[in-house]
Amino acid sequence: MDLLKLFSNICFWIGFGGLGISVLLFESGTRYMKTGEKLKRKKVDKVAWKFLAVSGVFFGLSLLLGLL
Repeated sequence: MDLLKLFSNICFWIGFGGLGISVLLFESGTRYMKTGEKLKRKKVDKVAWKFLAVSGVFFGLSLLLGLL
């Protein structure tokens, strides 16, 4: 396995982990929404969107490295 494919696989799994964390954070934000804690929900959702964006970057990098 060459080095680009290895980095592509590593970026994919980092992206997959970030996606999992963002899903869990969105779920906890939904729980805060049900209990009426708007401030906590906004903070958790903001962090979840950041994890989602970072995972998208790693998925894109994985695709780019996989095509090279």
